[in-house]
Amino acid sequence: IQMVFQDPLSSLNPAHTVEQTLTRPLMRYFGLTRAAARDRAVDMLADLELGPAFLDRWPRQLSGGQQQRIAIARALIAEPDVLICDEVTSALDVTIQAQVLALLGRLQAARGIAVLFISHDLAVVAEVSDQILVLERGQVRDHGPRDQVLKAPGHPYTQRLLAAYRGAERRDAPSVATAEPLAAL
Repeated sequence: IQMVFQDPLSSLNPAHTVEQTLTRPLMRYFGLTRAAARDRAVDMLADLELGPAFLDRWPRQLSGGQQQRIAIARALIAEPDVLICDEVTSALDVTIQAQVLALLGRLQAARGIAVLFISHDLAVVAEVSDQILVLERGQVRDHGPRDQVLKAPGHPYTQRLLAAYRGAERRDAPSVATAEPLAAL
């Protein structure tokens, strides 16, 4: 299990280059040589649509979308079965948000991993989820297949969330569209 946090800049070590961030776990936990770890890091960057030039960069030299891609790369380099994404798109503009969600969908399909997507953004939840679990103060209020929860919510809390979301949607709130929904837990 690996996690991608909401604020990538805070989760990336400012004293490590991208190369150090990606290669240290490979050398330490997978026993790769520095050269093999670097090659694997380059491959991972390519999977995340970033070039090898990013290896020499520091987190503060990256845009928010690039920082989040590096945070995703760091999580995926450990070859997890489950990837937990905690509000990974909340700090991104809508265009970059859609790109990151589409990228996560492609990576999930290619790697066969489960993604647990935590979000307050119902537009994102509707796009990326197969299953939805609604929590209120740590208590499960609704759960089930995406369409069931979104079209026929069983709990008043979920009904209020959806009513508030639909009200915002009518006021032209931005929404996210991705090519393929993520299969969330």
